[in-house]
Amino acid sequence: MNLITYAMLDQRAVIQHRDSIVAVYASVFTEPPYSDSAEQIAAFGEDLVSHAGQLGFTFVAAWSGQQLVGFEYAITMEGSRWFRRAAGPPPNFLTGVDRCFILEWAVLQPWRGYGIGGELMRRVLADRPERYAVLSARPNAPAMAVYRRAGWRKAGDSYPTAENTRPHMEIMYLPLP
Repeated sequence: MNLITYAMLDQRAVIQHRDSIVAVYASVFTEPPYSDSAEQIAAFGEDLVSHAGQLGFTFVAAWSGQQLVGFEYAITMEGSRWFRRAAGPPPNFLTGVDRCFILEWAVLQPWRGYGIGGELMRRVLADRPERYAVLSARPNAPAMAVYRRAGWRKAGDSYPTAENTRPHMEIMYLPLP
């Protein structure tokens, strides 16, 4: 395996590398159990640019030479917000506090199992001002085992709605140092 380098990307760099980021996303999220459609991949590309301008935006990229092999990014979820499709309100200890919201985390298949995903997570969560991190993931996704080993715990569930037909997701949280 080649040497992996990591880089924090600001909004301008994310826009500059958008096509590579979308390509990694498409490679990962068209695999089962995700099986995202072309429309969902396109929507991710649009959301990425929007997210890059939000409060607390942190983006970490993993590179092998000039090839992007993985990334993770987060924003701040303000204390008054919660997951739109959530089955209920947040647990009391997550109510009213800002949280680090992990939006996406992806590592290309050939690069999995080398600790790249864990390093991406460590770097995204480093020095965050929030007391907790949150994310949503499909219960049958391979990443769930990684999250649980890292100490993530269930905070709730989100379900499809008429407006947003994405499947059932488990909402998870992690206390930050």
